[in-house]
Amino acid sequence: MAPNSAVRYTLGMARLPFTITNDDWQSMLQELNNYREAKFWRDFTWHGSRMAVIDSEKFSHVTISDDDWASMARELEIHRMGGAWDAFAARFSRLKLMMPDRVAMITVTETEWQSILALLSKFVMQQNWANFSSHAHHIKTIQSERLNPLELRDKDWDGMAATLERFRTSSEWSHYAKQASYMKIIDPGRFVNIKITDEIWNKIIGILEDARHEKHWGKLAAQASRLKTISSQE
Repeated sequence: MAPNSAVRYTLGMARLPFTITNDDWQSMLQELNNYREAKFWRDFTWHGSRMAVIDSEKFSHVTISDDDWASMARELEIHRMGGAWDAFAARFSRLKLMMPDRVAMITVTETEWQSILALLSKFVMQQNWANFSSHAHHIKTIQSERLNPLELRDKDWDGMAATLERFRTSSEWSHYAKQASYMKIIDPGRFVNIKITDEIWNKIIGILEDARHEKHWGKLAAQASRLKTISSQE
């Protein structure tokens, strides 16, 4: 592939494509290394997982050392020991995107799973649909059978959709893309009924272009991974 050639994700009809160039990828790799050197393992994990979503084949060639893994796994266990099940699920899901083979060796007891799942009810009681969406998509990523879309109540989906609409009307396009990507993962069957117009798409593409212009590679990776998820035909 030529140095400045691009990976182009072509969306369905009435959708505009977006590009991640090789230069973008190399800059994201450097950002990953920056997090490694600074020992910012949460940022390292989130950034790496986003790169894995953007291009899983390319990311499979990125070296994640045993020391890197040990550092990330150590922080995961801190969340487990502290009973911080939302943080545990978030970190676990990100690690699975990065290193599914290694994550397969980590066990979660049934009691721990019940604690993780109980947070969904808490977020429903709080009417906090943004947190519900985030946590539910982490659960779906870790173990899809734990979150059966058929068991999601209509009011749960309606709450998530209302949150998405609130982000649209307030022009919070980064939050809009994040929420939409969560909903796509949680229930792709229902997500087909979410209308993302060309105007909306251009707004969320704009965040990617702004990040590239600003050379903000963490932001670019975050938005690109959301766009990839939303546009996926899977």
